[in-house]
Amino acid sequence: MSTTTTFNYDDSNDRVYSETALNIVKSAGSLFKNRLNRTQQIDNINKAYKAKKLVLVLGAGVSIDHGLPDWNTLLQKLLFNALKDNELETNNEPLSVLAELFTKVFSPNPLIAARYLKNQFERKRSASLKAYPRSKRKKQFVFEEEVRKALYDRFDKGHSSYFFEEMQLICHPSNSGSIDSVITYNYDDILEQYLAESETATTSFKLIATAGVNPKVGDIPIYHVNGFLPHSNKYNIEKIILSEDTYHELYKDNYNWSNFLQVNKFKDFTCLFIGISLGDPNLRRLLDIAKQLRGNQRIQHYIIQQRNDPENTKKKMECCLNTYRDLMKRKLLSHLDFDKTNEALAKLMDEIKENDALSFGLSTIWINDFEEIPHLLNCIKNN
Repeated sequence: MSTTTTFNYDDSNDRVYSETALNIVKSAGSLFKNRLNRTQQIDNINKAYKAKKLVLVLGAGVSIDHGLPDWNTLLQKLLFNALKDNELETNNEPLSVLAELFTKVFSPNPLIAARYLKNQFERKRSASLKAYPRSKRKKQFVFEEEVRKALYDRFDKGHSSYFFEEMQLICHPSNSGSIDSVITYNYDDILEQYLAESETATTSFKLIATAGVNPKVGDIPIYHVNGFLPHSNKYNIEKIILSEDTYHELYKDNYNWSNFLQVNKFKDFTCLFIGISLGDPNLRRLLDIAKQLRGNQRIQHYIIQQRNDPENTKKKMECCLNTYRDLMKRKLLSHLDFDKTNEALAKLMDEIKENDALSFGLSTIWINDFEEIPHLLNCIKNN
């Protein structure tokens, strides 16, 4: 005698979760009653610029137009080079695919992956140095050289960037005001190249990537707080912060020159963050310290963030539902409207990002496209 088993799916929890998510989106606006509109944001930043109290803080997003990789792509390039050195394959194409598959399938923590790669490259250096007498062995930046090679692999020096053209202008002191300095988490020297080659403005700047270097009066300091890997031969390579062990050095040394500098700038100046995701754990720690030292909850800094594109969110949702069939079944049974859910999730992500920034005293300037940033810089300079 056969029996038939009926599967009864209880969708009550999914309904609760869905309703909770939508209610969070609807009520999130109450968290931001005191948030500033675009005009107020630009006006406040312009006042800091006129008072020479504005610091520009740059992340990896500003260099991508010149062919420089984001962190995930940089990791893939380094992994590819490590595999090539290990001679796992003679053909580069399979290695390239293998490196990309590894990062996509396992999504390794960048700090852990960088630590592994650093150890691999340094073991390679140690092996090569054994052929030389100890007296002739020189200190080499093997890991830094590998990162530098991967960083500029597809560098387009001839690319014309509206962003860096506006950076030329806002970094040039004028009667209307001046920035105090630039803090960059990037290793590259693209900004320095633009300032040095500018035909419209002669800006005196001082590149600082290590302790003991100080700007002269009238110089605009450009602080490379995570190290420096120049494309130009006129500058020297400096040790970089990328792998887990170098981050640990930063954590335990609050008097490290870059930590000390950032806390002071975040505490006493108005900072505009560009091309930064606020995912760096050391940056978050230093922002928290500076906020505590200020002793107030007011907004002091500003960050430019791109809104989530509903179309991109829609594609990701479709891919997710097609991949995870059980999730698709639960979605159908919980009667979720696809378009409304897509819109709600995109809005929720924006609210979470804005709330996170506010917790550090950063007001978000929302943009739909990165091409809006040069116009924002122009407005800040000229109000």
